[in-house]
Amino acid sequence: MFCHASNDMKPNVVSRWALASLTLLGATALLAQPIPAPSRDAIWSEQARSLEPGKLADLILGPGHPPIRGAGIHPIGMEPPTPWITAITFATDVSASTATGFCQWYDIFAEFAPLPGNTFNGGPQPARFVGTSTELILVWKPDADAARCAAHRGFGFSARRMPISAPQLFRTLAAAQQVSRKRGRPPFPVTFNDRLADQLQLSKTERWTKGRHAFEWFELEQVVSVLGWQDGQPFTIPIPPARAGEQQIILSKSDSALVVYSKDGTIKRAFVSRYIPAPF
Repeated sequence: MFCHASNDMKPNVVSRWALASLTLLGATALLAQPIPAPSRDAIWSEQARSLEPGKLADLILGPGHPPIRGAGIHPIGMEPPTPWITAITFATDVSASTATGFCQWYDIFAEFAPLPGNTFNGGPQPARFVGTSTELILVWKPDADAARCAAHRGFGFSARRMPISAPQLFRTLAAAQQVSRKRGRPPFPVTFNDRLADQLQLSKTERWTKGRHAFEWFELEQVVSVLGWQDGQPFTIPIPPARAGEQQIILSKSDSALVVYSKDGTIKRAFVSRYIPAPF
């Protein structure tokens, strides 16, 4: 049964009322439409997030995949937001590496693409699986064994972009830190920039006063990136340039970096900086 507008209602008021009613009815009908079960050909972000990592890996990677301990659904963090999944990073179980002093796992990167007709102006939309790539991840763990590695819950660094041998570099730095703590000075010169102390207005006792303090403070087990200088600066503060014949290696954590300058396979000097990561 239809209702007639009273004579005192203006035509534009009736039009807006009718349009609003139709819009609400259309939105309700749209929401009532069932969303298909998730598949490799069409999966929504909320569907992926609702699945336990192993079950999600079963769906996307298929049978025979290695044991999965976690899954990161992209966009993540500061990545540009999209209404659909752009990728899923599956992390395998952590095990002891064949390289002494390291644990390792693999990140399986599953890439997704929007379906035809997807638009940035809409709400959540499905994406389709298009392929995978795999990357070896390492983390320094002195005296690493199966139990210690299995208990690891932090991050690691990609072995793919290592400019030099990771085992050699980390063992040398770990030994140098032990020497520094025992003798009161590192076996090579260390300079530093304690920008974090100024940003957080740390007390005098919390600030670095000597290069050895900065060097011993830097935790190798928390390194998330190891890059050559040609791969770009991981932070924006000035870094001492390399001298003739020196190779410059950057070990980064979430809030700091250790820059190593080596020549002929020997570390000649180092620079340590800590800071509040951008964009803060």
